[in-house]
Amino acid sequence: MKKSTISLKKFGILRILIISLTSLSLLLSSCHSEYVCLNYETHPGAQWNNQQNQIVFFVSKQAFRNAKGIARFPDGGHPDYLLEEVGLYLYNTDSKQLVLLQNLGEVCKIIGSYPSNWKSELIFQDSLIYYHITPLSGWNRYLKMAKNADDSLTIETLRQKYSSSFSVNPATKQVQKSDSGSGMDFHEYNSEDHKIGLTDLNGIIAVIPMEEWNLKIKDIYNKTDEEYIKETIFLYNSCPLSRRAVIEQIIAKLSSQEIEQLLREMDKYKNSLEGLEKTEYEIYSEDTYNQIRGLL
Repeated sequence: MKKSTISLKKFGILRILIISLTSLSLLLSSCHSEYVCLNYETHPGAQWNNQQNQIVFFVSKQAFRNAKGIARFPDGGHPDYLLEEVGLYLYNTDSKQLVLLQNLGEVCKIIGSYPSNWKSELIFQDSLIYYHITPLSGWNRYLKMAKNADDSLTIETLRQKYSSSFSVNPATKQVQKSDSGSGMDFHEYNSEDHKIGLTDLNGIIAVIPMEEWNLKIKDIYNKTDEEYIKETIFLYNSCPLSRRAVIEQIIAKLSSQEIEQLLREMDKYKNSLEGLEKTEYEIYSEDTYNQIRGLL
């Protein structure tokens, strides 16, 4: 009888533990928004080639779900990152072709994807591209933050590897250490003719479809077409680039009649609103509405 009582107690404790863990798992999984935000940002220092029909530049890309509910306290919470990448890209303004020359994922894993963490230098000279990258705050900061010996070894290996500058052949995408090592004077080779500012660069690349950046929204976070369309036309997802991806990758595949029906739904929804809500919807839905109408 005593053994039976102990077993029942153990079973009760185990049952409570399982329920608690399940509840915790459900709580954690619901701490982030159901809406995915897509983003890409160019880094300063982009360069034209001699003919000024090709631009080389670094780009950071992210896909994430923002924290919500109690997870937003006390500092707004931490996003759930579904994708973080930094790459070296080449864009041909004649052919409108975007090419990924190198994915810098190994560095991105350590210092993150935001441009403010990166210091980069570029030269586009003759048929080769030269670059040098380093964390803006230096490698020592990340060595101090290392969690264990393996992390320290990884960071030290990257520090030694990227102490050199590299050259890339755009035709073959072959990357190799530059003969000049880290001693290359990037400022000496850069001229005003080769520089392009972020505003001009962003204006030029704004026409590139989201899919060409490999920001395929359903591959990143799988939901039905209907769910993505609904959150787009009613602006439940406040991220403009995510709405643009839905328009380009999902709505663009619909028939003209189906697209016209979506526009009617947007008009009907707008007319159902009043006051400030209606004004805000009119303002913030204009780009989305025009992008959808442009598909006809």
